[in-house]
Amino acid sequence: MLKMKETFHNIDDDTIARFLIARNNDISKATELLTANIQWRAANVPVTKASCITEIKKGKLYHYGYDKENHPLLVYTTTKHFNNDRDIDEVVRMATWWIEKLVKELPSDKTKYTLLIDRTGQTNENSDVELVRAVGKILQDNYPERLYRCIVYPSGLVFWSLWNIIKWFLDPVTQAKVQPMMYFSGVQEFINDEYIPKNMGGKSEFEFTDEFAEGLTDPEPVATDVPVSSITDAVASVSIDASTDPVPASETNDNATTSE
Repeated sequence: MLKMKETFHNIDDDTIARFLIARNNDISKATELLTANIQWRAANVPVTKASCITEIKKGKLYHYGYDKENHPLLVYTTTKHFNNDRDIDEVVRMATWWIEKLVKELPSDKTKYTLLIDRTGQTNENSDVELVRAVGKILQDNYPERLYRCIVYPSGLVFWSLWNIIKWFLDPVTQAKVQPMMYFSGVQEFINDEYIPKNMGGKSEFEFTDEFAEGLTDPEPVATDVPVSSITDAVASVSIDASTDPVPASETNDNATTSE
């Protein structure tokens, strides 16, 4: 932690810890990942609501409610996505916009969110391996240790065939957080009925409307005074054994399960 802090002296400890954990305390690899993240953010963030409003209004992705451990719940409804009627760049911006917004609004005692993927009624036209690959890479490279659990329901034979393709685009840590559920009771184990969409079997009264979309506001940007050029120069001089200065799990919040 201290070694990375010398390079990223204006980055908060929690962020450094998340990137270290994502690279198994390998300081060199974590430094490269965090450097790439800062460069990515400089080029892509903030994302404005206006830049992805078409996809936002489709209501395929939204935040409503919490899981039983009080992690914010992000819901993705696959039947509202069509692989032949989408701009993949805008969908990626929309996903980034929601993650940015969710991270800014996390409860003070939480650092992660839960993703609920609603596959009720999904057909082949709703499947999009290219999109999963694109969004998955952005999330694992730029938002490490933000996903607490990903619940997929229903997950029958069709899903498992697709999952055997998709999972190779994700790192092992992210793969372990994905929990396919064949039965509705599996979803209820982690989420109360009041936050589970009715079409899944839950009792949520939430409905995504144009009025809801119009009322959404852009998340506040994260300020940083770390010049990308100075970090790149610093990274070039980093040559530290990964076994030194590891970050213990106690230095990060919200690490309650082994699936994290």
